[in-house]
Amino acid sequence: MKEIKLAQTLVKDALCFYEQGKTTKPSILLDKETHKNYNFDILKEELNKMGFDIMDYKDAPEIKNVEHSFINRKWLVYQK
Repeated sequence: MKEIKLAQTLVKDALCFYEQGKTTKPSILLDKETHKNYNFDILKEELNKMGFDIMDYKDAPEIKNVEHSFINRKWLVYQK
């Protein structure tokens, strides 16, 4: 399934960004519009199996001076 492949790629990239010092925790942003054809429930389930979760970026606790329109267009994938 495409959701499994996407989850694997997101986790790999999130860990890579963290190891490179680009993020303070393993995490990555996902564009809602680009990924609207994915089954969110399956994607979330696959991410959970790998110790990650996904949430609406506007609900993220550590948003810094980011434009409101940008925040509304993103999902946050992060390590639990």
